[in-house]
Amino acid sequence: RDFFSRVDDLYSDMKYQEHLSRNNVTLVIQRAGKLANKLYIYNVFLINILLLSFFTYRQPLQSDPDATWQELKHVELEGIAQLFLQAILPTIQIILEGTMLTNYMVSYVPDFVRKQFKSEYLDSAEPDETGTIKAFEYEDVPRNLWFYLNYVRYAFSDNNITSGQCFVWRLTTFVLSVVINSSTSDANQIPLLFYSFLLWELFPRSKQIGFVLKAVVMSGNQLFALGGMLLIFAYWFGVVGFLFFPDKFQFRRAETVDGFTVQNSEEAGWGNDRAVPLQFVWQGVAMVIDQGVRKKDVGEALDKFNWPIPCPNPAEYGCEPCPGSPTPACIFDRMETCTDARFQRKANAGYLELGNCGNVFTDWPTSKIFIRMIYTLTFFVMVSAIALEIIFGVIVDSFKALREDREETLRDISYKCFICGISRDVFDVGSKGFESHAKHEHNMWVYMYLLIHIREVEDKTTLNGVESYVWNKAVLSDVSFFPLGRAQCLESIQATGAASRPHAGYSQENRDHARRAESVEALEKKQGKLFGDFQTKLDKVLARYGVRLTKGPRGRLAAEATAPASGGRLQQDVDE
Repeated sequence: RDFFSRVDDLYSDMKYQEHLSRNNVTLVIQRAGKLANKLYIYNVFLINILLLSFFTYRQPLQSDPDATWQELKHVELEGIAQLFLQAILPTIQIILEGTMLTNYMVSYVPDFVRKQFKSEYLDSAEPDETGTIKAFEYEDVPRNLWFYLNYVRYAFSDNNITSGQCFVWRLTTFVLSVVINSSTSDANQIPLLFYSFLLWELFPRSKQIGFVLKAVVMSGNQLFALGGMLLIFAYWFGVVGFLFFPDKFQFRRAETVDGFTVQNSEEAGWGNDRAVPLQFVWQGVAMVIDQGVRKKDVGEALDKFNWPIPCPNPAEYGCEPCPGSPTPACIFDRMETCTDARFQRKANAGYLELGNCGNVFTDWPTSKIFIRMIYTLTFFVMVSAIALEIIFGVIVDSFKALREDREETLRDISYKCFICGISRDVFDVGSKGFESHAKHEHNMWVYMYLLIHIREVEDKTTLNGVESYVWNKAVLSDVSFFPLGRAQCLESIQATGAASRPHAGYSQENRDHARRAESVEALEKKQGKLFGDFQTKLDKVLARYGVRLTKGPRGRLAAEATAPASGGRLQQDVDE
């Protein structure tokens, strides 16, 4: 049923292009637009190659966090590079953009808007008493204020930037080129870098990249929902990190020597200079997204956690015992009062770094080692193993679905008649072949020409019976007049009995089985016929000698004499 809509759109587009070709101004615009479309990508590539090669800071800056935006704008761009990047190539780019935008507005926007008006008309049109919907005529739409407002609205709805040819994209690139060119000066050359965004034009022009974009866009709703789920997970883990590990998050692991954090400086002392103390919850969420989601392991964003070890008992070294179980505070206090060399070596050997001694089961809230284990394992399961893999799986499924749809479409085009829907195998076996059928009997272009011919007739009352019948069906998008599942060449062959092949539409494997079964059946019939002829002739020969064959017990043959005088030796030979 989409065939009628496509024929109507093709007819309207052909009429509009014919109208444009009769106007010298529009004809020049179209030719200039085609030329600009070819030169566009080369000019964009040349601009970005020059930026890549010659755009540099006047004085190379070090990684200085105090560098201001004004300092970064001082770049070294002089001589020929400056002439091309600030004068020649941007001017050419604006000319190309303006030409392509004008051509698109003249050649494509009116046809796109017409389709939108048609779609709105068909959605709201009511059939008459006969059940017929009046055909849409774009010229009959009143040219009032409401029409022009809808015209602008429909024009801006042409926003599929993945196709590379849409009004919104052409208008955006034109405005961007004008803004870049007008805001660039000798004192401010940073806007030139925004020409890199025009390289997006390369994506839809490439079939391979366009296929990738189409797969991502097709699963856009699912990816958006899954992205929201991922952000919620990141928020949860950011809240937990803010509560339990506000001082443990880091951009990189601390520098260590022999398992211990090195001293940063005499003033800073010991500690991780790459740590990011959390003061707000959003900082925790940002760290989870940047370090956890990006690296698929939030544990990479956490500083080391020391496993609690038993604190040395001062009493074992002859020092004053601690009240109760040894604690880090007691050990630090005894280090100042106990002079035993063994205790001092034990305490200074690094076991008490950050005061992390104690009982692993009773002091785990202080060390938070078990909380970290649960935190990182839960993140791995929920985010790395489930959420991210689901997102990747959705994209892969989109690629698979697109590939299968494309293969199915190509298979239908190559192996099925567009008009009757009968497969190629049927025609290759039972007629002159599929190509002959598709070219002479069911040529889809002939059907299209018929519809366009009827469409061209202004006074439909002048149509003959067949044309009126086809037109009434076409208005209702009714394909019942198509010979679905029927072909004249096959019917004529079947009428003569030459095409009685019940397995003609089977698959290759099923056809092979059917052909083998037919061969066996034909062989059995031939054997039966030969055996019958042999038995008839044998009976005639035996009858001359007065003998006949009969079936004895268990189906065995036995000879019986009908004339005893003539049996003789023959009877004995037959018995043997």
